[in-house]
Amino acid sequence: MKRVVMIFALLLSLSIFSFTLNQSTWLGLRYLKPADTNLMNNYSLLQNFVMFFGYEKNVDPQHNSPVAYGFSLFANFDPDKEYLVRGLGFDFNVKIFGVTLFNVGEKLQLGFQGEVLLQKEIFQKISGSSTSLSDFESVNFEHYNKIVISSIALKPGIRCDFVLSKNIYLSGRLYYSIQFYTGSKTETGKDVSIELEPENSLNLDFALSIPF
Repeated sequence: MKRVVMIFALLLSLSIFSFTLNQSTWLGLRYLKPADTNLMNNYSLLQNFVMFFGYEKNVDPQHNSPVAYGFSLFANFDPDKEYLVRGLGFDFNVKIFGVTLFNVGEKLQLGFQGEVLLQKEIFQKISGSSTSLSDFESVNFEHYNKIVISSIALKPGIRCDFVLSKNIYLSGRLYYSIQFYTGSKTETGKDVSIELEPENSLNLDFALSIPF
């Protein structure tokens, strides 16, 4: 059933118009929701934000094809390292219409964007009390105990781009994330029994295109 839903989402995305006339690269900030577990003692709002880099290309830039596709890589920046998230997203987007502002063309572009997201969340705790080689046979060295939770998310959403110049855009995107957990393991690959209920949520991106 999951495969059917994913294939349907991708095919639906192919029927949409493109924001990107040629190709573009993006740097941005994403808001997302960590897995609902009891593995974090010191939760902070920073754990909801990740930085991402994206690349987007039109299928046929010479003829302004209605289809654009791309990918994004992202990671968070939690300073205490208790919670880390890493991911890879594949997306298609659609331009529905543009709005003329200041009598200088379509400065505001509105439409839809869909994404399939592969994600790993890493929950880790420091264990051990030694950093001295002399304690090798008697005391545990300081290290992280890790649990890695993997998931796939389908993310239909809406997108708004503001054209700052020919090659620079400011983009805002609001997604509804439909999440499926695919397993939880230790760092060495052993399965861990954790009851995780998929929690659909809203995700928000802000991104700036940069010449490349």
